[in-house]
Amino acid sequence: MSRIISILEEMASDATLVNKANIESLLINADLNDVQKEAISSKDIELLAESLTNFTKIESVFIIPAEEDDQEQENEEDKEAKSALDITITA
Repeated sequence: MSRIISILEEMASDATLVNKANIESLLINADLNDVQKEAISSKDIELLAESLTNFTKIESVFIIPAEEDDQEQENEEDKEAKSALDITITA
């Protein structure tokens, strides 16, 4: 994806890349696949976006709390337990 962004940045910053011949000349040496080159050349944003959808699909993520969070939660649970114990003893 960074290669595509680099090409698009170059096209945006280089005033000579306004005609199709110059764009195709740039794309000949670009390290992009044929679909991406065609999408850029034909200004087909949807095709370009589809060419980027071959990323690995993330199906699940494990969230592990930081140790600080565990310690804070344990301290709160300890305080609650002590409060309950105090109430039981004083009653």
